[in-house]
Amino acid sequence: LCLCFSHGAGYNICTGAEDGTIKFWNSLTGEIKCTIDAHVSNPTSRASRQGRPVNSVSYHPDNFRLVSGSSDTTVKLWYRKSDAVDKKGRPLPPRRVPLADEDEGEGMGEEERMY
Repeated sequence: LCLCFSHGAGYNICTGAEDGTIKFWNSLTGEIKCTIDAHVSNPTSRASRQGRPVNSVSYHPDNFRLVSGSSDTTVKLWYRKSDAVDKKGRPLPPRRVPLADEDEGEGMGEEERMY
């Protein structure tokens, strides 16, 4: 449904899909670096897993943050450190950053809120 390129020489492409997932691609090799269940309810349950289309994705100029919008009427902010890898050396998926505290209604603002 949607696609965006990273800024600079990162060679990264991000796509949003109808199943609620976001995929991160290496534009030189065509390899999928990782997939996240961005706008999916019950992502761990195959029986009740439901995704809403991701309509928009956009990288921040720093290439570490990404925003996604969906038919589920949400906008989500994602953050990834460029060197974050798992024990097998695979890139870790981005982590969701809360845009507001549900209890207090305050927006994100402090850098320490980033994962």
